[in-house]
Amino acid sequence: MNTPFIFSKTVIGYSHILKNTPTEDASGFFADPDGRYHIAIISDGHGDKNCFRSTFGSKAVVESAMKNLKIFAEKILKDNDRLESFLYDKNVQQRVVNILTNAIFTSWNEAISKDLYDNPPTEEEYAACAPNVADMYRADKRTAHIYGATLISAVKIKNCLLLLQQGDGRCDVFYADGTVNQPIPWDDRCHENVTTSMCDVDAPTSIRHCVIDTDKTPVIACYVGSDGVEDSFPDNDEEQLGTHRFYKELTCHIIDRYEDYEAFCAFLDEHFSTLSKIGSADDVSVSGIVFIDQCKPFYEKFKTDAKLYELDYKIRELESKIAVMGRKHSILEKRMLDAKQKLDEAGAIFAQRKKEYQEFLAKIDELTAKREEAERIYLESQQAKDEANDKIGALSANKYFGYAKDLFAKIAASVDTEKRRLQAAKLAEARAIDEAKKKHERLVMFEENIKKYEQEYEAAKDEFTAYDETRKTYEAHLDALLEERKRLLASGSSGTN
Repeated sequence: MNTPFIFSKTVIGYSHILKNTPTEDASGFFADPDGRYHIAIISDGHGDKNCFRSTFGSKAVVESAMKNLKIFAEKILKDNDRLESFLYDKNVQQRVVNILTNAIFTSWNEAISKDLYDNPPTEEEYAACAPNVADMYRADKRTAHIYGATLISAVKIKNCLLLLQQGDGRCDVFYADGTVNQPIPWDDRCHENVTTSMCDVDAPTSIRHCVIDTDKTPVIACYVGSDGVEDSFPDNDEEQLGTHRFYKELTCHIIDRYEDYEAFCAFLDEHFSTLSKIGSADDVSVSGIVFIDQCKPFYEKFKTDAKLYELDYKIRELESKIAVMGRKHSILEKRMLDAKQKLDEAGAIFAQRKKEYQEFLAKIDELTAKREEAERIYLESQQAKDEANDKIGALSANKYFGYAKDLFAKIAASVDTEKRRLQAAKLAEARAIDEAKKKHERLVMFEENIKKYEQEYEAAKDEFTAYDETRKTYEAHLDALLEERKRLLASGSSGTN
């Protein structure tokens, strides 16, 4: 199939659906009935609130570019020398491109000027702008910004591929060796949400271009797409691997579905809408010129490359997640180990204090035994005193009365001594019992603290265990992905871009 498959598709962005605002993108394509040339165009209207008619602006860009690219193609095809001069003479090439971009810019300005004249901005439209910008528009200054939009186009004429771009978005070109790049020079003024535009005063001279001689550098596919595509891949860098992956996969979808154009368009509606919803949330526009037969040999390679990109993205995501988890994992593990150490130390202290308490109880038993012994001795001495007192009365006229009286005094003194000893034993026992109660109360409190430490440890262990299991799950998933990547690389069908 030497005649390329050509298409375009624009779908409304997910954020526009949520906000109930219209799509700001536009796209178009044209296939010359005689197969002499093919055109693919997209335009991305600015989402800036000051560009409140960018929907019209993007459609006007597509229409203006289409009209002038057709004129350019028809003129250059009238004479082979013209095409050769354009391809190989850089001065001629630059001069022709300047004429073409000026014509596109002029046509676009005529279209927006007519709309501005036929439909002057309303106060409701002005109210959406920044006040100073609205005042500028009312003064009829820089009104082209109301319609701000970008442009990317591709026209394939015989062995010539001409690419034009003003603003952001990307153009992916696939070559006969299966490689892909973005040959249009990048404008560093386009970054993040900032872009050059067809509404810029210097637009005719700042439109970038690239010319490819497809006899020398065979091209098998060319896609132009809005930034709703590239912004759906957050890991996109200067190599634009995410964008390449998208168009490689799209090429495979085209090979699978090109024979039923209506079904293919329906698929693109769903495919691009899903991309917007899970990706950029922006409008998505793509137009392409695809040589099916030349792309078919790379079907498996492109499929594998797309899978590898997905795997690499998931691997990087998991590696990042595991790395981030590492710090918290260490913190939770330390918290668990600290809680365990605290519990073990408290348990050891409790065991020691319990042992000391039991030893103290044994000491009380000894004091009780001493008190009971003192009590026994005291009672016996008191009994001896009472008996002596009874007997001493009978000896009052006896010659031994004086001796007995002295002996009684000694017995009485002994009773007093035993009484004091008993009192001391009772006091020591009472004090020990009182101290034992305090020790027991402290032991109970310490036991309550141990229960609290046990709860803290169990909670810390449960949290760490759950987190550790999650991390191990991620690590197992990562290992599986790495094995899958290794298998895909071993299949030998993967490329490098």
